[in-house]
Amino acid sequence: ILSKEGTLKLEESSFTESPCNLTSSLGKDVELRCSVYTNGMPPDINWLHNGKILEVADINDIIMPLSDEGWISASELSITSVQLSDSGTYQCVANIKGKDILSKEGTLKLEGLPIFLEEPQDLNVLADLPFNLSCNAQGPPEPVWVIWLQDGMPMNLLTDPLAQMPSTLTVNGLNRSSTFSCKAYNPKGVTMSRTATVKVTGHRLWKP
Repeated sequence: ILSKEGTLKLEESSFTESPCNLTSSLGKDVELRCSVYTNGMPPDINWLHNGKILEVADINDIIMPLSDEGWISASELSITSVQLSDSGTYQCVANIKGKDILSKEGTLKLEGLPIFLEEPQDLNVLADLPFNLSCNAQGPPEPVWVIWLQDGMPMNLLTDPLAQMPSTLTVNGLNRSSTFSCKAYNPKGVTMSRTATVKVTGHRLWKP
């Protein structure tokens, strides 16, 4: 706030900086910052994540004198290798003279390539007997679709119901061993699952 004389004039006990809105990728390091101006003793600053106080966090507090009685208290929150659980809203709270003062909220959004929650697993099967394989992946961003591959060849289109998450592939039977995998697509790109080997170990015995 500028006075008539053009000098900086701060309201008593107000946040001068609030956490910003950020979009990051999974696994990246992120830093959020807020600062509050006070007349008198600088307050402690706590961080809220989705409305709850962060009990354990990497926080660096900085106190800077602004005038004879005025102080700027800054707090920096560092998040190493962000995960999905770190996304959401962040806010600072300072207790000044028995009163909690809140900063504006900032939102941390995460985006990246699909992450597999479930991948196809190796199997031993009898010839010509049906079996199922499962694949599940998530973003953000959503949506995520999958293409199933048998021996490296696509088995479906992204427009097929099989492409939707979670996906279960039903194979009616094999007469030879094969490999299966799935490719997960989202607006950021493609991730390949592990390759599962399905071995045909013998033939079904028919009773006369």
